[in-house]
Amino acid sequence: MSNEAQKILSLIESVDHTNDSAMIRLNDEIYEWLLSIDPETKFGRFVNSRDALKAIRPDGWSLHCIEFGSCSFIKNRVDGNGPLVILRSDDLYQEELAELHAIIQAIEYERTQK
Repeated sequence: MSNEAQKILSLIESVDHTNDSAMIRLNDEIYEWLLSIDPETKFGRFVNSRDALKAIRPDGWSLHCIEFGSCSFIKNRVDGNGPLVILRSDDLYQEELAELHAIIQAIEYERTQK
């Protein structure tokens, strides 16, 4: 995992979701990271927006939120014989942050597999 992706994941894990300026800073960091990967990114400027999260979900992955603040992001094998990759995000304060954490991991996984 790249240092940049690890930094983003750490920021998501430590952000005070009740602090608007901290959430804006987090969003700006993610936006800049996504732009460095894909200048055509569809990510909006709101990390707690379901539409923004849907826009950056990599193709071929399915999201499963098990409980509040815990999500799994699963990529199934092409042949249908079970999961290829399972990424987890646990114990985050918001379901959206857990989903974002899992999505960042999936994006980074896809980048490293190319």
